[in-house]
Formats: sequence, structure tokens, C-alpha cells
Amino acid sequence: MVNALLDGPEVDAEVSWDVRWNHPMGRTKIRDVQNGFEGDFVQNMAQIAWAGMTDTATFVSDPAATSVNEFSLLAHERNGVFFS
Repeated sequence: MVNALLDGPEVDAEVSWDVRWNHPMGRTKIRDVQNGFEGDFVQNMAQIAWAGMTDTATFVSDPAATSVNEFSLLAHERNGVFFS
């Protein structure tokens, strides 16, 4: 964090995620005109696998099927100048 805040040296990297959303458990829609906010939220299950690479290193997660879902929320929100 300190390196980023002080604009320290950086390393180019590439990261990819494979997220699988399934088993919707509930949907909530919120519209708050007074505070200029609205959202559509879907609680569900998700599994994820990821990989990251630099010129000198590669990091790979375990397969998505081995992930344990604690909480997953897929959302679409609008606020500020995007709220209407």
C-alpha cells in the first residue's frame, strides 16, 4: 500500500478470473430518491478461479469447484449523475 501511495516502482502483470454465478436465492430492489441511489441486488452462489502472471512469476488458484462460498451478491447500482 505504501508503495502505491508513494508512486513507487511497479511491475506489469496480467490477472484473469473465472467466476461462475448460480443458484439465485433472492432479489432486492432499492430506490432512494432522497439520497439519489438505486440498486438491484441478487444474492446467489459463486465459485471463482483466478490466475496472475508477471514476466518472472505465475500464480494460479485451485480450481473453481474447490472454492467455498460464504456470501455472493451480484448487483447493479446507480447514483450521483447516473441516477434518474
